[in-house]
Amino acid sequence: MAGDGLAVEEQFLPNGEPRSKTAPRPIGDRSARDVLQWQNVGSPPPGGGAGPPCSACLVSTYVEVGGGDNVDAYHPNLDIRAIPGVDIVHDLETGILPWHDGHAVKIKCIHAMEHISHAAGQAFLREAHRVLRPGGSLYLMVCDMDFIFERLREEGLVWWWMTSVFHD
Repeated sequence: MAGDGLAVEEQFLPNGEPRSKTAPRPIGDRSARDVLQWQNVGSPPPGGGAGPPCSACLVSTYVEVGGGDNVDAYHPNLDIRAIPGVDIVHDLETGILPWHDGHAVKIKCIHAMEHISHAAGQAFLREAHRVLRPGGSLYLMVCDMDFIFERLREEGLVWWWMTSVFHD
C-alpha cells in the first residue's frame, strides 16, 4: 500500500483490517456518507451541457460560474482559468458578469464563491439577480468553513478535511 497517497493511519480500519479503496474514508467516528446526508440542501441541477438558446444573443441560457474542467458544467462555463472546458475566462473580482439583463434561466456556481473577496461575492449575487430571468434559478454551493476548521482542529490534518480547504 505504500505510495498510494494515503497516510498510514488511513490505510487501515480501526480494527487493523486493510481499508477498501471504495470504502468511505473516516471522518472522526463518522463516514463520508453520514456527513453528506445533511451537507446538501435541495437537489443539484441536472448534468451539464447547454440549455435552450437565448432569443436575444443565441447563447445558452444555462450558465456555469467557476466550473473549471468539471465534465458536468453548463456551457457557457465561466472560470478564471483558461483550461479545457472553460468557455469564458473571467475574474469575478471585476464585479460584473458578461451576460445581458435577463439572459439566464439557470446559473450554477459550485465552490467558487469561497475563492473570491466578500465585496466580489456581494457583487456576484447582485449580478446573478440582474442576469437571471424572472423565475430563473441560482444554484449556489459553498463550504461551511466553520465546520471544516472545527474538524481540522479536532481530528488533525486528515485528507478528507484538507481537500475541503485546498484544491489542486
